Amino acid sequence: IVGAGLAGLSAACRATELGLTPTVLEQGAAQDYLCNSRVTGGVVHFASESMLEPPEELASKVQKITAGFTNRAVTLTLAKDAKRAIEWLSTQGVRFVQISPLARHRWVFAPLRLARPALEPEGWKRRSGDAVLNLLYRKVIERGGKIILGAQAKSLVVEEGRCIGVMATRGDTTERQVGEAVLLGTRRHLNAHKV
Repeated sequence: IVGAGLAGLSAACRATELGLTPTVLEQGAAQDYLCNSRVTGGVVHFASESMLEPPEELASKVQKITAGFTNRAVTLTLAKDAKRAIEWLSTQGVRFVQISPLARHRWVFAPLRLARPALEPEGWKRRSGDAVLNLLYRKVIERGGKIILGAQAKSLVVEEGRCIGVMATRGDTTERQVGEAVLLGTRRHLNAHKV
C-alpha cells in the first residue's frame, strides 16, 4: 500500500482483519508525518452531503458538480459504500461528533481540531485526523502489518502485464517491494516500470 493517510491506513487495517499482512510505504519519515488526512478538520461527507443520503442522489450530485466528468458507475459504488465506511470506522474505535444541524456535519472526527493555522501542531496533534491516523496505525502494527516510514514509491513494478509491486527509495537505497496486490492510497502519480 502506497501512502499512510486515511485511505492507505484504512485499507491496511481492513486487510489485517481479513488475515492479510500488508506493507504500507509512507514517504514521511516520522510517525506524525504531515499529510492532508492528519491536519484535516475531519468533516466526513460525500460531495458536501451526509454519508447516509441515498446513493443515487449522491451519485447524481457528483455528476452535476463535475459536469459529467466522473464515471457514474464508480461514483454510485462509492456512494453505496459510504454508510458502510462510516460504520466500519466506528468499529475500529474512530469517534465522531455532529458539529451543526446540517446533515453534512453529522460525521466529524473527534476530538475536534482546534482553530489554528493549518500546520500549527497545537491545532491538530492528537485531534481529528491525527487521532484517527494514530489509531489505525497502531491497529495495523498490532495485527501484524508493516509500515515503512521514509519510503518514497517511485514507480510500479509490472511483470507480464500485471502490477506486482513498487520501486521505492529510502535514504540512498532503492528497494523493490513486491506483493500479491498493490493499492495506491495517495494522489501521487507513479510511472510504470517494466522488469
